Amino acid sequence: MKKPLLSVCLITYNHANYIEQAIEGVLMQSVNFSWELIIADDFSTDGTREILLKYKEKYPNFIKLLLQEKNVGPGKNFSDLLNEPQSKYIAYFEGDDYWIDPLKLQKQVDFIESHPDYVLIHSDIFIKNSNGENIKSLRNIISKTIRRFMGTNVVKHLIKGNYIMSVTVLMAKSALFDALKEINENDNQIATIDYTLFLELSKLGKIHYQQEKTAVYRILTNSESNNINIDARLNFIETTINISRFYNQKFLVGINNLYFDRVLLSAQLFEFAKRGLVTKFISAFYKGINSDKLNILRLKNYYYFIVLIVSKIK
Repeated sequence: MKKPLLSVCLITYNHANYIEQAIEGVLMQSVNFSWELIIADDFSTDGTREILLKYKEKYPNFIKLLLQEKNVGPGKNFSDLLNEPQSKYIAYFEGDDYWIDPLKLQKQVDFIESHPDYVLIHSDIFIKNSNGENIKSLRNIISKTIRRFMGTNVVKHLIKGNYIMSVTVLMAKSALFDALKEINENDNQIATIDYTLFLELSKLGKIHYQQEKTAVYRILTNSESNNINIDARLNFIETTINISRFYNQKFLVGINNLYFDRVLLSAQLFEFAKRGLVTKFISAFYKGINSDKLNILRLKNYYYFIVLIVSKIK
């Protein structure tokens, strides 16, 4: 069998309600190169595995399955998945997201094949909830960010916040493994591998952004990045910001540490506000002012927190 140019790596766990849409988004791709779909299932118990086996039976030469014999966790499942491909390029995403552009892979491969100094390509997306309703679009946010750092330091702006969505990404495998090796050597224990990967890749080559929407990122209740448990949510936020702090120091970017303190406090205030946690909001707000994490002269920047919290008071 011809060695594939591209491997699509799909990671899944209990995605029975969404996995078919994820796979169909891959199958609809129109490409002129050799490729494969590798799916790693972390011992799903909701019927996901049975769906995967049906697709494997239908596409035996295209789909490869990595079926964990017990629940190993997302980190190990992801690591095992990435050790499977023998291809030059890798695209990966999770089983609750899906692609909507049938030329996504072809356009990305065409670009990276003709631009070998690039290690990663990503695009704009739609964001939907579990019911399939649009929540918001990253078009304006991402486009504004991209325009701002074009021709400047990509790493600096990526450290200020992850705007790259994994469901849209295609990467050079050689650079990906160099990045993973660096992460393992630093033994950086993190809540999300995506952000760290993208930061490491940004130092290994150029990153290209496609303005068109190619995929849908689905926000599920109680996902790691959208947890309804306040403590879990705040822990995720703090861990992510600590990744930024770590790479700011590692790459000698020079961003003042107070910047990260203020970003963290702003995120905490927002979470308290939207949940109606009045006492926590007020306490954090005044502690922020007293510690200079909130500059009283810039209070206007936080007016929306006040509006949010007042709207929660009955």
